Amino acid sequence: MAGGGARATAFRAVILRDTNVVSAVMLQRPEPAVVAWLDQVDPRQVWLPSVVVFELRYGAALHPDETRRPTLEHNLNRLIDELIQERIASLNAASAQKAALLAAQRKNQGRTVDLRNTLIAGIALAHQAQLATRNLRHFSDTGLSLINPFPEPPSQ
Repeated sequence: MAGGGARATAFRAVILRDTNVVSAVMLQRPEPAVVAWLDQVDPRQVWLPSVVVFELRYGAALHPDETRRPTLEHNLNRLIDELIQERIASLNAASAQKAALLAAQRKNQGRTVDLRNTLIAGIALAHQAQLATRNLRHFSDTGLSLINPFPEPPSQ
């Protein structure tokens, strides 16, 4: 297939954003370090896993401040429609298989299996993508290239 190699190379440059990275810029006071990191990244590289879309929509629908819900939902719609557009990495068969193997490995090691994080990892693995997240420990056993755009906590 002509151009297949270029497409695969371009896809490897994808960075999937975990829910905490998206939430950090949707706050009333966005996290400056995350905003600065996003400003340095080509927007065409930034994708959302479909599971993150679920988490964001679910969180907005259940937000305890009913007066803030419409704003959150509007901002989420804008994020998906205008900024992310069609760049949503789906949970397909390859992603599900990667996630299942990771879940089994974790269970065999006596580790907790968080379904949503495991599905996000499966999506990233299947798409050979990097993952931007604050929760490095949730993904440390995946072999993924992880990016933490948040500032380092102060030394104690």
